[in-house]
Amino acid sequence: MPKIKQVFCLLILMGCLGLIHNALAQQLIDIDVLKDFVDSGAQYIQQVGAEAAYREINNPHGKFVKKHEKYVQYLFVYDFKGNCLELEVIAANIVGKNLIGMKNQFGVLIIQNLIEVAKSGSGFFGYYYSNVATGADEFKLSYVKKIDNTTFIGSGIYIK
Repeated sequence: MPKIKQVFCLLILMGCLGLIHNALAQQLIDIDVLKDFVDSGAQYIQQVGAEAAYREINNPHGKFVKKHEKYVQYLFVYDFKGNCLELEVIAANIVGKNLIGMKNQFGVLIIQNLIEVAKSGSGFFGYYYSNVATGADEFKLSYVKKIDNTTFIGSGIYIK
């Protein structure tokens, strides 16, 4: 291959790697923001108590609902039995329901897996889920954190 073609191919490869690096860097920033978002929700529950905190979590104009270009970020709260305690912002019809057996289109038990992660203290779990902003099934990374011995809080971001 002539030298000019090699240099040209190398420049294209470097450009592609730069784009990939930028996309990954943006996702890492989003992951840090996600973790901070959930941590702030958990701290708020500890500070003001569950009842007052849930009112703020459910306020569509409150500090725990963030509207992004391609998704809506919100907090969810479940108990370790799979009962949805708070998710009124986007799905009031499931609050109070047990979703331990809820599966996505690939058969992944979403809530059951989130519970297992939360029981360890905190962590991430990735799965495909319907994006309320787009209506499409997309890859979602959720971060969950144990609040106490019976409940956990979490949120997620869609990753492209």
